[in-house]
Amino acid sequence: MQRAGYPATVSQRADFGEKSPSNDGTPTNDATGTGSSLSGHPRASKDGPANNDGSRSPVSRLQFLKLCDALLLAQAAVIESASCPTFAGELTARPDYRLSAVRTIMDVPGWQAPATVPHPALDSAQASTTTATTGAAQAITLSAAVEKYIAAKDPELAEGSKRNVYVNVRQFAEAITETRGRDVTLAELDRDMIREYGRLMAAQPANPKSREYAGKRLHALAALDLPAEKRLSAKTLNTKFNMVRSLLNWLELEYGIIAKPLNAAFVIPKAQGKARPSRRPFTTEELQRLFNPRSYLAATGQSPAYFWTPLIALFTGMRIEEIAQLLVTDIRLDEGVWCIDVNEAGDGKHVKTEAGVRLVPIHPFLIDGLGFLRFVEEQKAAGHHRLFPDLKREKRGNVGGPITTWFTRYRRKLGIGGTDGEEESSVVFHCFRYTVINHLETQARANLRLIQKVVGHRLKAGDIGIPERCSGKHPTATLRDEVIAVLPWVPLPSF
Repeated sequence: MQRAGYPATVSQRADFGEKSPSNDGTPTNDATGTGSSLSGHPRASKDGPANNDGSRSPVSRLQFLKLCDALLLAQAAVIESASCPTFAGELTARPDYRLSAVRTIMDVPGWQAPATVPHPALDSAQASTTTATTGAAQAITLSAAVEKYIAAKDPELAEGSKRNVYVNVRQFAEAITETRGRDVTLAELDRDMIREYGRLMAAQPANPKSREYAGKRLHALAALDLPAEKRLSAKTLNTKFNMVRSLLNWLELEYGIIAKPLNAAFVIPKAQGKARPSRRPFTTEELQRLFNPRSYLAATGQSPAYFWTPLIALFTGMRIEEIAQLLVTDIRLDEGVWCIDVNEAGDGKHVKTEAGVRLVPIHPFLIDGLGFLRFVEEQKAAGHHRLFPDLKREKRGNVGGPITTWFTRYRRKLGIGGTDGEEESSVVFHCFRYTVINHLETQARANLRLIQKVVGHRLKAGDIGIPERCSGKHPTATLRDEVIAVLPWVPLPSF
């Protein structure tokens, strides 16, 4: 039965009845708890502990359990107080503490808050910290805090990530402002606002830049009630939500908001959007059509970048941005082998991962069959700093956008991976990378460690048998001969 005035945990543990379980599962017949799960503890014994004069103090089992609960609650309050800005040091139950230990006391049937609650005075240092944190959250609006976050993160983020992060955190502030009709303060942020934001995002179109959606705000787009397959995918939603979670975590450190319950309020509908088609390697027949001399030369004549980037991708597995941002000086000799130096040195270049910084040997066909080194010398003689100077850097920091657009139109024209009007395709420019890695792993059976070195995948202890830091540099000629040279694309049609 429940004992009024005590937490349920105490009452339930006190109502074992006449038989209590022992540590080994053997029931005991001592109703006082001797030999029970508390057996062996002198204060849980039937007669209580012995005093100095030989008498025994009458400490009941129930009293002992109450003491245990009180100690547990106090311990929980102390631990949780570190993350509760309103906690000021006292252990008296107060509704504004949000501590599970205090809430346990308050949830007991019959509990009532005291008329007055003694509030210990804080020393000046503690008081200034508490009020500054709370006051900061009340004094700054969400949109202003977002701009502070962007300014703080700008030196840390990779150039390729900045625009995406900035757009999504600003959209978060825009959504809350549009929903509430004003720019709320950080102190006002709550789980309901997060849920409203999540529902609003889940109703957005997958391609909001489409002409039919031009000029419409977030709520107007949501009001279109688009079918699930035309909305943002679950993966895209999760990416957006993770960016906002990072923002909220930073706001907790800077302004004292409590981020954890807010971050837990993001929900992605089960039937959200449609899954993107799985990417796959190009087939041999598709490669032959893509690089047919008549169609390829006609499609690439307006820019050397259009001609060289697909070929470099096919013979190295490099990412489109790694190729598009190359400098003339990135083509160099290493240990007597011509290589492409993938790095982040100069001209705003960026690489996706740390493992992406690497040397990639150049396939002999690119040098001897297509004259790639001659092209590099021509660019150098013309005074060009970048290998493909006609590719301009976009606002998000990338330079490979024109290549993606051109290649998509080209393959569609050939009927590869879909036609005009397709929303998603199973083959895109990045599939050159899939094609290279798939062949090296499944057909050529090349050494996995060497493949990872060449394509810029992070070396894992489980993959290579030894820690990455112990791997060291492999001879460049070995990477060329055992990885790059085994790619079977030669002979391609002569250009």
